[in-house]
Amino acid sequence: MKKTLLLPALAEERVIKVLEAERLELRQEGGEEVYVLVGEPVRLEREGETLEAKRVVYFRERRLLLLSEGVRYRDREGRLIEAEELQVDLADESFDALEVRIEAENLLLTGSAINGTGNALD
Repeated sequence: MKKTLLLPALAEERVIKVLEAERLELRQEGGEEVYVLVGEPVRLEREGETLEAKRVVYFRERRLLLLSEGVRYRDREGRLIEAEELQVDLADESFDALEVRIEAENLLLTGSAINGTGNALD
């Protein structure tokens, strides 16, 4: 699908725009709305940030975004995070990544796992 789609969001959430996806499924899991997007790749945008992956799962109530397979995330400062899997908690802006590569101005980090909050990395 090449239409812009907005994932439903609570008033305090920032809007996530789905720019491209081949398939979208809406599920109920344990009383929570779960959106599953699949594509080559799925492309998302959120207030100047871009995200790409072959599979994206969004848990609306928990405000949790899971991206897998060929993940690319570029933040507003231009940093690029590439990973096999990326989990983003939209409530506190924290993230966890597996098989990760982070590229920024004069910086290149690689590792099997990394987590961070806002601008801090562990």
